[in-house]
Parts: sequence; structure tokens; C-alpha cells
Amino acid sequence: MLIVDPPGYYPIIDKLFADKLREALEPFGIKVLEMGVRVIPQGSTIFLDFTMIVEEDEGIPVGSIKTVVEGIAEKLCTEATSTFGKLYNVKFAINNVSITEKEKKKKTTPQYSLVVDAPEELKPIAERIGKGLIIRLKELEIPVSALIVSISKKNKRVDVVLKIVKELTQYEKDSLKEMIIEKTRAYMKVLLKNYPPHVNVKILDPRDRALAIVMRRMKDMRQEAEELAEREDIQMIMEALGKTPLP
Repeated sequence: MLIVDPPGYYPIIDKLFADKLREALEPFGIKVLEMGVRVIPQGSTIFLDFTMIVEEDEGIPVGSIKTVVEGIAEKLCTEATSTFGKLYNVKFAINNVSITEKEKKKKTTPQYSLVVDAPEELKPIAERIGKGLIIRLKELEIPVSALIVSISKKNKRVDVVLKIVKELTQYEKDSLKEMIIEKTRAYMKVLLKNYPPHVNVKILDPRDRALAIVMRRMKDMRQEAEELAEREDIQMIMEALGKTPLP
């Protein structure tokens, strides 16, 4: 459910913000039950207050959900300003984000999904590397939902991708990346004498993945902004603010 105050802004908020926030959060087990957006126009800036009631089942702290939402909303504001806002010479900005968790489902033991991508003769090695890393990650209580290990014989490279359930600081990401590189090289040295000299590690947390979803949708916003600008009800709202479409 979406409630917009004043209600005349509903089409703008629904098209340029609400749908995309929901879409970005759903892949991480976060369901938006209710969303309220208060629109506060001040001069050439339209400030937005978001109030959301969410339900999640992956053990992501409410504080982390708020950080993710703020990051997505800021990106959406930037794009809305460069599309719809450009037509009326207005800017969108976040004033406040408030998150309430209705109920947290019972946590389950994290499930580690291992995916390997390697030439047939190297698949057993990739699997052993992955299982070794999973053991280490469990010891460190790192909430990883998926681990991907790829070995390229041609490029002499090992790629490791981790999908993290909760958001990590940059320092935590860097430290975890160094550990994985060190462990992977050690495993390769044991398993193969001529092990690949380069190990590439990528860590994706909820914010990274959510923003990636939003970025894929950005191209649609320009068309949506133009369609909104052509609507009579939207034109009336903007005219009431003293804004007319720029030539």
C-alpha cells in the first residue's frame, strides 16, 4: 500500500520512486508492506519523507535496511531530477527515511550455495576451494548466501564472488577480500603446482545488489518522466507550484 501526502503527487511518487524501491528490496527477502511518502515542496526543491513498514526473513538489521533504502532513494532522486525535474526545473531530495519492521521471521541457519565454473578437469579443484572457503566463512560467522568460484585455465585466473546477506563497511569488505585471496592462493598452491597467479574477489552486499537493480531500471525512468509530464493532472500540480515545462 502506498500513501502519498498530498495525494496529487501520487503518480509521480509511484512511477519514479515507490515501484523501484520495492523491486530493489524484494530479492533480499524484504517485503514492503506499507509505504508513506510526504512531499514537501520548497522553492525549486521537492523534499521527500519516506515512512516504510517492512517484513524480512534474512536477518538483515533494520539499520542496514534503512541504509540500503537511503542509498536507493538518493539514486532515484538524482535520476528523477535529471529527467522529470529537468522538464520543470525542480530538484528532488530526501528529507528523511523511517523504517519499521512489523515482525521478524525466525532466523534459519545460513545456507551456503556453492557454484563453480571451470574446465571439466579443474571443477573438482574449484569445488574444493569453494568448500574450504565456506568452512572459513562459517568460522568467521560471515552471512554469505552464495559463493561462486570460477577458474580460467586460459587466463590463469581464479575469480571468487561472494553474496553477503548483510551490509558490510568498506573496511570489512577489504579485510574479507584479503583473507579470501590469501586462502585461495594457499589452496591452489596445495592442489596445483602451477596455480594461477591472479585471484580476483568481488563481494556483493544488499546495498550493492539493490543499487545494481535500480541502475538497470534507470533507462526506463526517462520515458516514464516524459509520460508523467504530459499528464494534465501533473501539469496542474506543477503549475500550482509556479512551474511550467521548460521549452
